[in-house]
Amino acid sequence: MDDDTFDASESRSTRDFEEKSSLARKLEHLQQQFRAHLPARIDAIVAAIHRIQGTEQDPGAQAAARRAGDGLHNLIGAASTYGYREVGRTAEAMARLLRRQALETAPSDSIEWRELRFLADHLTTLRDQPPDQMLISVLPPEAPPQTRHIHIVDDDPQQTALIAHWLTEAGYRTETFHSIAVYADLFPGLTRPDAIIMDMRFDGATYAGAEYLKRLKRHWTHAIPILFVSVMDTLEARLRALRAGAARYLTKPVERETLLRLLEPFSNPDSDTPLRVLLVDDDVDLLAAAAASLRVAGLEVREIASPLDAFDGLDGFRPDVIVLDVMMPDVSGPELASIIREKEAFQFTPMVFISGEIQHWRELEAASLLTELFLIKPVPPQQLTLTVQALGHKARRRARLQSARS
Repeated sequence: MDDDTFDASESRSTRDFEEKSSLARKLEHLQQQFRAHLPARIDAIVAAIHRIQGTEQDPGAQAAARRAGDGLHNLIGAASTYGYREVGRTAEAMARLLRRQALETAPSDSIEWRELRFLADHLTTLRDQPPDQMLISVLPPEAPPQTRHIHIVDDDPQQTALIAHWLTEAGYRTETFHSIAVYADLFPGLTRPDAIIMDMRFDGATYAGAEYLKRLKRHWTHAIPILFVSVMDTLEARLRALRAGAARYLTKPVERETLLRLLEPFSNPDSDTPLRVLLVDDDVDLLAAAAASLRVAGLEVREIASPLDAFDGLDGFRPDVIVLDVMMPDVSGPELASIIREKEAFQFTPMVFISGEIQHWRELEAASLLTELFLIKPVPPQQLTLTVQALGHKARRRARLQSARS
């Protein structure tokens, strides 16, 4: 390494250290502010709890219940955000008890009220405790510059540590964040990751991951793949993730091999050659918008507004992925796909069908094209970009393996 290269590398390392030091100071300041106000917040909640008598005869009971409920609701999110997980868990358990309808008419010496007061006493013991969790931890970036950079956002420190360990062993550089709210605040000043692995539930909010993802996307200059990893295996959770722009949704416990396999297409492109995408849609406005979003992501795009012209020049362009509208004049998307499949060179080229109506799936079934991907309009630009990138890189790897075997 010559002196100039060494100096440049040393300068980058210095800048990285200064940025992380500044970030650490900011986090420390925020945490100190929260810690300074925590005792007063807990005292106010506990006072309200003890003010509630559990009978309708006390006119101040309902007002005290509202104060306690509001204080607990705010504390659940804030405590977890600033590293006080035990405080957050206790507050969440108390809030659940307060929401029970039976609690309103239960006598003050009932099991429910005794449990609530026990939790309130336990919360009091936590008022002067230090945080039990760091807000952010950064693994030392010793990997070479070409190593892909992954953000891991999960309020479970054991989960983040395990995933970070897997990715580091696989050659990735990772940053882990234990609060989605803090991560969202810090994101504009962070180095852009190549992918984000994120939990869905944070701070007592069931779908906080999806909601915060919508905020994060305002700061993006290019699409960033998002992989949700959550304990929730419900249609609602998966739908919210999809609508927020997630590329994949995994359920815990996730296996190492599964995570690395799904992450690879987004974070480890096969070559520096841009992926080639053929877009076919008779709606010129939608065609232009889709082409623009893909080009911004660095893909080479050829757009065709007349489906009858799609067949010409196919061999010269050799697309990695073909995106087709389903309903077009003269020839439909499924018909065009079937004709393209007759060419040996494009038998395995991935195709994406786009339609405004779900019933068009039947056309794909009739054309024996159910193995293709089907997206419903309007398709968010990020979703289209990530879908095309994943399919394109997978197709290139398959082609490379076939070439090596032959």
